[in-house]
Amino acid sequence: MTNNGLVISTLTLNNLRPTDSGSYQLMAVNTTNIDAAPSYTSFSQLVVDGGPAPVNNMILDYAGQTFHDSTNYVPSWPADSSDLNLIAGSTNGSGPGTFTYSGDFSAGGACNADPTVLTDGLIGTLTSVPTSAYCACGRQDYGAGYMLTYTLKTNAATYGFDLTNITVFGGWPNSGRIEQKYQLLYSTVEAPTNFVPLTIADYLPADPDGSAMITRTMLIPASGVLARNVACVSFDFGTSPPPLNGWEGYDEILVGGTPSTGLVPPLINDVSPNTASDVVGGQIILTASFANYSGLQWVFNGTNNVAGATTSTLTLNNLTLNNSGAYSLVASNASGGSSSSACVVTVQPVPAPVSNIVASVATQTSLEESFMPTWATNELGGNLLYQGQPSTACCGSFQFPDGNNENAGTPAVLTDGSFGTINFGLTGDNYDETCIGQDAEAGNYVIYTLAGSTNGYDLTSIMSAGGWSNNGRDQEEYTLSYSTVADPTNFIELTVVNYNTVNPVGISVTRVTLTPATGILAGNVAALMFDMRSPGGKNGYEGYSELAAYGSASGPLEMAPSVSCSLQITPSGNLLVFTGTNGYPLGSSYTLLSTTNLSAPITWTTNTTGVLDGTGSFSNAIPINSLQNDGFFRVRIP
Repeated sequence: MTNNGLVISTLTLNNLRPTDSGSYQLMAVNTTNIDAAPSYTSFSQLVVDGGPAPVNNMILDYAGQTFHDSTNYVPSWPADSSDLNLIAGSTNGSGPGTFTYSGDFSAGGACNADPTVLTDGLIGTLTSVPTSAYCACGRQDYGAGYMLTYTLKTNAATYGFDLTNITVFGGWPNSGRIEQKYQLLYSTVEAPTNFVPLTIADYLPADPDGSAMITRTMLIPASGVLARNVACVSFDFGTSPPPLNGWEGYDEILVGGTPSTGLVPPLINDVSPNTASDVVGGQIILTASFANYSGLQWVFNGTNNVAGATTSTLTLNNLTLNNSGAYSLVASNASGGSSSSACVVTVQPVPAPVSNIVASVATQTSLEESFMPTWATNELGGNLLYQGQPSTACCGSFQFPDGNNENAGTPAVLTDGSFGTINFGLTGDNYDETCIGQDAEAGNYVIYTLAGSTNGYDLTSIMSAGGWSNNGRDQEEYTLSYSTVADPTNFIELTVVNYNTVNPVGISVTRVTLTPATGILAGNVAALMFDMRSPGGKNGYEGYSELAAYGSASGPLEMAPSVSCSLQITPSGNLLVFTGTNGYPLGSSYTLLSTTNLSAPITWTTNTTGVLDGTGSFSNAIPINSLQNDGFFRVRIP
């Protein structure tokens, strides 16, 4: 049999399409004995997907090959680049044509400690561990090489190089270290020590039978080039969270490009944040910066100029759904133009109120190691908690939960008037965050007494913000309660916040703002309690950077007529029936609250709500919880 007339032992499929997916095998026929049965190889499975969509004009193309002979295998991909391989033959040192590195690429003897094998122009033979053709690249805390920086031969290119493709080969004799994960950065000839992120590659192929595998990631532009006037290219393998088992095997790196013909404006600081979201009516601020430009222009979805947006900062006020899209900053001079990456902006409808409370969520992510959210901070100094220490803070350590040296801050950072900077680089500094959650060793809750008003405060807005260096502790989850000046030690549940953002890579920050649909959130408030033990977030605790409450001093307490509500509780089957009389004001709403602990501070949880009838009476029922210990109940009537 033949495949379109192909009868040789090598099959090359060019210009692959999804329809090429299938199983391939080679059949051999004995030409000297035509009556003999043909022989067949085993099947080779080929999967061709539709191709990735470009992101910021870049296409990350992933490919993998598996095999079962783990002692001697070379993949069938060509190792040469279609353009000049700008780092071929690089040596360890300084100056054009050299590289610098950090970490131990041998990972204790499992691989080759000399990174020159990554630019020797050969895809080495994959053997069993230890392997001399591969370097171990990953996180420093896993004992691997974590940083490689190549200085291009700019002595032969006055204006640096235009990057056209970057290809990285890796693999492992089993499925334990086959992921490719790293951040690509570059610098320009005008700012050779200032590195800006290009993209993050993350490829973990499926390998259900644990076979040895060779992997390839290829970065190409959707149009034009990846970057211009490039002087240095850097590979940061120390990403967070770490790759599979902390480090992976890498074999060859190709950087393709051509000499630049002129100096375009160099990108000094890429767009920040990388993604942003808010609700209709909100605000999003974007920044980016260039040098040596004659003009700046913010662009929407790659082609549409944003009217009047010609500075390094773009502020989108009074957001509408039409503001959703990708925003980038373009700088130009006589030699041409260059662009920042694009920030993907998402605008959501204002959420429906729940029990008169509207919970609006804003998010931002960043690929930088150090990131400060771009949310406006001008109102933080006017919040009722500003620079206040919690009157009660419990329990454990807000800085080093479970013995993990998070280098987090004390609860004082929660009211310092800043959203803080998350810095989870190699220094690990995170002093602008504090750790709160259900973990017994973490901070569990904070209580703030609102001083300065005899009658307490009518609250109109409450805000919380936090984040983490990755998606491991970026959730906001807590029960928000308040007490009144009439009963300052009894806390009444106001609402439950539980938001977990979608963040595949990079730093993630979240801001939740609570406002009333009508009226106020609560009146005559004496204290606020943020309890992060319930409903319970991921990984034991989360990072929080700021808490704020806004409102005005309450007027004199309105005294109700000398009528007290009587409450009667009667079991009926699997229900507890609550009957109330003499409630006031007639026809108003009421809330049935419960707690299992009368030790201060008491937290009352909402069970159900209803409306008093014209005589001030009500009846309601809740299921009996057989797993709950003693319970205490009360009725709250506004």
